[in-house]
Amino acid sequence: MISKYCDVKEGNGMPAHGVMIAVHEDWVDMIHSWEIDYRGWGRYLALKLVGGSVNKQKAETLVVVCCYSPSANSKQYKVQKTLLEESYKDVGSEDISNEAECNVCPWHVMRTDLGSMVKKYEKQKAMVVMLGDFNFTWDVRSRLPNSKFEGEPKERSETWKTWTTEYMKYANVCSDLMKNPTPTFQRSNFQDDKDMILMRTELRDTAVLGVGVMDCDTMDRAPSNSEHWPVAVELSIKAVFGTIGQVTQHPKLRSNKSVLRSTTNEDEKEKYRKEVIRLFTEADV
Repeated sequence: MISKYCDVKEGNGMPAHGVMIAVHEDWVDMIHSWEIDYRGWGRYLALKLVGGSVNKQKAETLVVVCCYSPSANSKQYKVQKTLLEESYKDVGSEDISNEAECNVCPWHVMRTDLGSMVKKYEKQKAMVVMLGDFNFTWDVRSRLPNSKFEGEPKERSETWKTWTTEYMKYANVCSDLMKNPTPTFQRSNFQDDKDMILMRTELRDTAVLGVGVMDCDTMDRAPSNSEHWPVAVELSIKAVFGTIGQVTQHPKLRSNKSVLRSTTNEDEKEKYRKEVIRLFTEADV
């Protein structure tokens, strides 16, 4: 097992929080590179995996990004906010104006930094999966029935979801593919689904074999002191990296190569439909 850990330490040298990615030894040869949070705040860690060339086509790339967003008014949130405010003063600003307020919000800055990194990989034609503890509620139904959802928590949730779905064009596969909203964090007086797996819908629809959360109703407590339950997704390696002998490399490329138009006649649509079914059958995805 190969692993990498990106963390932030307290003044006593003990880790305050961090993110880690572990890779099975069978995948070691696919590891291309790692990228850590360039600010040194332990907010994300990216692993770039590159498959082999299939049918003389360019090898496919999968980037897995493990994320941690600080919770509201936590010690790390306050530390990051202070550092951002000081960075403004370092460049000559005497105070933080209202217009710059969002730029010293740790969540705003994380979205900016994380989004820039992910967009960079996507320009390289990589498929990207972001997963981890984002510390906001995705589906309000995962909260306790009488839990108030208003003010800052609701605003934070709406802002993060807008960034995810409208700017990044990503979906939360935990919410999309599970039958019922399931909390991934639970205390005696609070619960929600703050742990997520985010990816583009074309990857979700062609490569996800399964997704799940360890059911909190079947255990007395979370499996760690963090009070979180793990989220997991299973991807088809054939769908992501391709299969030797396929007419085209994998379902993502087949989806992107459609030549159908709104004006295409019904015979052509039916012919295309049958061909897609045939290819997916051959791909054994």
